[in-house]
Amino acid sequence: MIACLGWGSLIWCPGNLPVGKWQCDGPSVNVEFVRQSKGNRLTLVLYSGAEPMRSYWACMTVDSLKDAVKHLADRECIKRNIKKNIKCWSTGYKDPPNIDGLGSWASQRGIDHVIWTALGPKFCSEDGRAPTEDEAVAYLRKLSDEDNAAKAEEYVCKAPPQIRTAYRRRIEHCLEWTPCNS
Repeated sequence: MIACLGWGSLIWCPGNLPVGKWQCDGPSVNVEFVRQSKGNRLTLVLYSGAEPMRSYWACMTVDSLKDAVKHLADRECIKRNIKKNIKCWSTGYKDPPNIDGLGSWASQRGIDHVIWTALGPKFCSEDGRAPTEDEAVAYLRKLSDEDNAAKAEEYVCKAPPQIRTAYRRRIEHCLEWTPCNS
């Protein structure tokens, strides 16, 4: 069985990703709103400085790990560096950084392979740079284009309820944004 992990927009907007129903008892992942993405959103990515959160997961309805990776890369619009930006784990591998206990979690569910998006922090066009909480709030506060501001707010507010990161709590408090799914 092949599973896909999710913690952000994959949950509410899987697009053409061939997955079953999302389950809320995935392995713990260290994720935070530290990637400035398309539409000027701050998106959730794996980040070693974040507290662990319970991820979501879904079985993939594909025949091979190669197909699973291709579908996730397509959903995430990743055309280059696919091996860097889409990660895989298979039975017998060590647990990857920022996903502690993946092996035992997968074994308990009979999962042979797990894939996830592995884009990293990015802020002010600097790969690897994570904004501070203050920088994240200031950045979102300054978005002037209504469409971009609305999309940025939507992404934070639609994040799954169990993904209550430090940045999310601070953003919602300072900008008075209300979770869409609480």
